[in-house]
Amino acid sequence: MSEFTFDPFNPEFSRSDELKALTTEMRARCPIARPVPGYAYVCRYDDTRQGFLNYQQLSSRAELRAIGVVVADEEKFIGEMD
Repeated sequence: MSEFTFDPFNPEFSRSDELKALTTEMRARCPIARPVPGYAYVCRYDDTRQGFLNYQQLSSRAELRAIGVVVADEEKFIGEMD
């Protein structure tokens, strides 16, 4: 994995042409990047599919909220669900 640094949570960046150019480059050179600590940004279908199939190892069920915070399933963000 190579390092591509960007803020995947910035709504302005996520709607920009810069993101389109960056993901095109990432698909060619680094389809799985870690733009910020603790997160992976996956750019290719096959890699994304493998991640979904291997959800036990790549779970996102924790770490988005403060330690110890328990949230009902219907109130979770999409990034908190496998």
